Amino acid sequence: MRDLAIVLTYVSFLTIGTMSPFVLSLGYVWVDLFAPQYLGWSPLSYLPVSFIMGAAAVAAYLLLDRRAPPRMTLPTLVFVAIGLWITATTSWAALPTASWTKWDTAFKALIFATFLPFVIRSRVQIEAFAHVYVFSMAAHILPWAVKTVITGGGYGQSLGLVGANVIWLSESSAVATIGIMVTPLLMALRRHSVLLPRGRIRDVVYLGTALGGLFASIGTFARTAVVGLGVLGIAMFLRSKRKAGFLLAAAVVGAGLFAVTSDQWTARISTIEDYASETSAYVRILVWRWTLGYVAQHPFGGGFRVWMTNHIIIESNIPNEPATEHVGRAFHNIYFAVLGEHGYPGLALYGLLIIVLFASLQRVIKLTALQPMHEWAHDLAKALQITMAVLLICGNFIDISFEPLVWYLFTMVVCLREYVRRVVLTPEASMSEVARDRAPLPGTAARPGHAAARS
Repeated sequence: MRDLAIVLTYVSFLTIGTMSPFVLSLGYVWVDLFAPQYLGWSPLSYLPVSFIMGAAAVAAYLLLDRRAPPRMTLPTLVFVAIGLWITATTSWAALPTASWTKWDTAFKALIFATFLPFVIRSRVQIEAFAHVYVFSMAAHILPWAVKTVITGGGYGQSLGLVGANVIWLSESSAVATIGIMVTPLLMALRRHSVLLPRGRIRDVVYLGTALGGLFASIGTFARTAVVGLGVLGIAMFLRSKRKAGFLLAAAVVGAGLFAVTSDQWTARISTIEDYASETSAYVRILVWRWTLGYVAQHPFGGGFRVWMTNHIIIESNIPNEPATEHVGRAFHNIYFAVLGEHGYPGLALYGLLIIVLFASLQRVIKLTALQPMHEWAHDLAKALQITMAVLLICGNFIDISFEPLVWYLFTMVVCLREYVRRVVLTPEASMSEVARDRAPLPGTAARPGHAAARS
């Protein structure tokens, strides 16, 4: 049954995409994030599903949808510059075969993220993009949440749809990060969605998915979850208009999360206080020190997966006990990964992109302030800022620097910023676009206040 549902979903993207070309681009995002080819015995596991969907999306744009192409923005230029630079660093990589393998997936995600603003232009399209982004990953997170509630979770377990180390979504720190970072997006969609009808079922879907993500993050026993929850709580409190109500809701959710924890969870999390006594955390710090030494000699980086060349030795404090050696330990950090693999220029470009995107979101918040017609964009921009903050802070403990979820989040910012620029700064040239966004969706009847809600 699951395999049939996955195949039907894939076919639906292809079929609907013939009538609405942008849906094919959403289909590619779904394939990249959900990874249907790795689930079960579906026929999709034998097909180049990513290539088919991506080729169809680009062809549909070129043949059917080449209207109002976006301007060349600074984030887009940085996207292109990063794509060129990671190609250069791969050409001189310390481990060419491993590096080119990683480059293939990273470059495709980056290039498609650069392409998406060409097809994601209206409010409905941006919202559909946000829905596909969130629920593609939530499909992997929610099973983890259910099993956490039943069993209490556990460190080193794989409670999602796929086994451990099959895809990046099966790693505990990734699950903890994603389970937390989707929460603000779900809250913004719950308040302003025009794609799902208002009602209790809609609230259950959004709130249930958000709670599921938080339970899943706790169930991983990853220390990343504690850091991410702290960032989420502080950021949402500062952004909240009703701080007393937020504190009450946070207390209720916190009590529920604490109810599923155990002594094992507490023991695992308590190792944050003394990293030197916990081998995993201490080895990561030694890997970061190795990275600094490596780029001192190779300032332009060593290409993707250069971490496979590191050699970490921990001398024993016990007489006659041999030292412990660790070979090929991963970075477990976005910033050290970019630094070690792509050198100081790569880290500078990555940092510049993050700064520009945060500034773009702040610009959206300023332009849409006190404008009821664009309240949805205002709240989505705030949610994206919180989501990026969670991602970038949790990124200190996991290397997802070139995974699709990062680049599609980045490009969502670009799509929103360009939409707001068109409809706010040049309203005379976009009246038809605003009217289209305010019109009822096909198959729905207009309701009192419907147009205002959709704008």
